Amino acid sequence: MAFNCLNYAVNGSKFPFLASTEQTIHQSIVRTISALPLILLSRCTFLPASFQLDYEDETALHVLVNILGYLSGNLAFIMVTAIYFITTS
Repeated sequence: MAFNCLNYAVNGSKFPFLASTEQTIHQSIVRTISALPLILLSRCTFLPASFQLDYEDETALHVLVNILGYLSGNLAFIMVTAIYFITTS
């Protein structure tokens, strides 16, 4: 999401068609969605969790709280940026 917002902010003035359509940030996000962000999100979720369980002797509940905190932080960031760009465009 941060990449989409930065890409829109940097390239919006260079490509006038980006700003001439309705729901410009929505269309920009849809164009740039790929499997890469999902792969990175899953790797950043499961690799640290397995490391914590195997090498740091954390309880499963503590690891679950860490994962939920990471995912809720990502979701909060996406929601805040989406609300901002939906209301301003």
